[in-house]
Amino acid sequence: MANEDHLIEPTNSEERFWPQSFNTWMQTANSIVQIVGILVAAVWAGYTFVWKEFWVPASAPVNITLKLDLKKSGITSTGNRLIAIEMRISASNPSSRVIHLIQDGWYVYADKLVVNKDDDDKAFYDHARRSLNSNTETYEDKFVATKRSVLVAAGHAFNDTALKPGETISRTEIFHIPAGEYDILDATVRMPSATDADGIVVEWTVDENWRPHPTPYRASAGGGRQPLKTDKNGFFLEKDIGFQYAGADSRLSLWD
Repeated sequence: MANEDHLIEPTNSEERFWPQSFNTWMQTANSIVQIVGILVAAVWAGYTFVWKEFWVPASAPVNITLKLDLKKSGITSTGNRLIAIEMRISASNPSSRVIHLIQDGWYVYADKLVVNKDDDDKAFYDHARRSLNSNTETYEDKFVATKRSVLVAAGHAFNDTALKPGETISRTEIFHIPAGEYDILDATVRMPSATDADGIVVEWTVDENWRPHPTPYRASAGGGRQPLKTDKNGFFLEKDIGFQYAGADSRLSLWD
């Protein structure tokens, strides 16, 4: 029986191993890339959430928008004639943070006018120039002057302790003045607020000229209190509590 020669091709183990090793490496690399991508997306989503929901609101400025409107709502027809004045106050929070409200106050002055008989144009122009360049909300009227100004009503508007973002509160008050006694009403509302009102109180006083003034204090656990400190420009030094005043004014002529 003849021997048959069988041709057997040599097997190179390295050549067989390389494609398998390369495929395994590629699969592992793809898995790592996918995992890294998922982790990066998760970290980015978390960062975006924290930045949007916490960091941005915490650093956003806060403010209160106040509106104050006056109108005559009626007059008595007999006896001591009185004019009923309707006053509407509204406060809105247009910011993205909760604002804590502190003791607000409103007050109204009634002004008696007299005809200004001074025909000195130069004096009027000098007064007008000073009003234009002053830091107060004043003006000069050529034909009338204020003879006297009397505090006729004052009070506290809101018992709310906070305003949520986008929230608006309002209140209507009615007070009375004698008919024919005064010519103009001048009303003011001031609302203190803070982003952190813990331990902050405001006390209102009326000076010898019948001018209301609010003073903010920091109360201590022992019952003491200290006024909030300000710099030379009147800005409060405790920046972290976000204490500030919002205000609005309104004037109403009592002439028919």
